[in-house]
Amino acid sequence: MASTATVLQRVRAWQQAVPGLDGGALALVIIFLLLLPISTPRIYATDEVQYYSYLRSVYFDGDLDFRNEYEHFAAIGQQNGDPAIYNALLRDNPADPPVNPDTGLLRNVAPIGSALLWSPGFVIADVAVRIANAAGATIPADGFSRPYIWATCFMSALYAFLGMLLSYRLARRYAGTVAAALAAALLWLASPLVFYSVIAMPWSHAPGLFAFALFLTIWLGSDERPLVARLAQGPLSIWALLGVVGGLMVMTREQLGLFLLLPAIEGLVAYGRILFGRANLPTGTTRAGLFGRLFGAHLLFLVCLIAAVSPQLLTYQILNGIPLPSSTVAGKLESAGGSVPTFLIP
Repeated sequence: MASTATVLQRVRAWQQAVPGLDGGALALVIIFLLLLPISTPRIYATDEVQYYSYLRSVYFDGDLDFRNEYEHFAAIGQQNGDPAIYNALLRDNPADPPVNPDTGLLRNVAPIGSALLWSPGFVIADVAVRIANAAGATIPADGFSRPYIWATCFMSALYAFLGMLLSYRLARRYAGTVAAALAAALLWLASPLVFYSVIAMPWSHAPGLFAFALFLTIWLGSDERPLVARLAQGPLSIWALLGVVGGLMVMTREQLGLFLLLPAIEGLVAYGRILFGRANLPTGTTRAGLFGRLFGAHLLFLVCLIAAVSPQLLTYQILNGIPLPSSTVAGKLESAGGSVPTFLIP
């Protein structure tokens, strides 16, 4: 067994080999590795089936007809005495039919962002299965066998880790290593995130955390200068990237679209400071020039955001006949009368 001194030497070697891997980041790596052995990679809940069906159906069937995916997981549930998937996704209900009469396709209320983020692991798993089968293995290369499920689940775990690592890096802007690492560790282990990292892995929560943390990292930039100063000297391409990541964030969990208000509010404040002469103009920059550059940046952001979200709108069009979510979830924050949000009703 390696001595304490040897372990410390290895830790220092890792820190030197990986730029930016300080003690706090290393602590998050250790937490991630400790959580992996107790993970439960499986797909068993209704929402999980809907998230995963996008990936499996498009990759293997080339369509958005989820009947074979729903029937597969519903059969597993019924064999184990749990008809929840069948009841939610396949059972005929005149008040809420599972098949959209306009498109003839089964309903899927999940957005597609998680499937997009899981796809690298899914493709790697498929390649590995086919290589193993060529070498004599007999693993079903169908998107339902264990390697595909495990790859998808551990991609979620990876995104949870990357999201916390980005969160730690953001916290380090304002606090020391110990405080930032402790905050990140508590956010991970003392919140529902640990459940979605280890138990209910193929949900959108972990990918959504990563997408938002990445969005926040890009938005804040590499320094703490005000938006006006960053914009005057930084490349406009960063706004294109922010729009793309913002679109991915919205497609992963649509509620995360509320965080698009952050750059919007900051932009309005910047416009006001420029118009009323309160902005410190960098050397060689005019007020009109800076205003135009800011407007161009926001226009570029908006164009890239819309382009990034367009696959989701196209998916809704194919499934629902309109570029909007299923009516099953479209009014979930409203009461039956449509005037009072349900979460305000005792």
